[in-house]
Amino acid sequence: MSKITNKFSSLDELVRHFSIFRMESAIEKRLRRDKHYTELEQKSIQLKQALSNALTSEQKALLEDYSCLTAEMQVTRERFIYKRGLADAFRIRDIILGAS
Repeated sequence: MSKITNKFSSLDELVRHFSIFRMESAIEKRLRRDKHYTELEQKSIQLKQALSNALTSEQKALLEDYSCLTAEMQVTRERFIYKRGLADAFRIRDIILGAS
């Protein structure tokens, strides 16, 4: 502990040092994550191009239809989850109001 107190003249300076350290660590993590996502995006683009080159026009059309369908399914799923959560919230509200 004496090494730490000798290095920093006050508790505020120590707290400030560790706050800066934590912010730097968070920034480094975000940069690593962003770099990883960028690499994944590049690989995805390369795979799509390779797949596009290998497919016939009919297969490309089917793949496009499938992509649209999966996107619609995702939106529908998110709406369902939202509506279910909303219904649960109203049910809980009714229980609380009924108990009061």
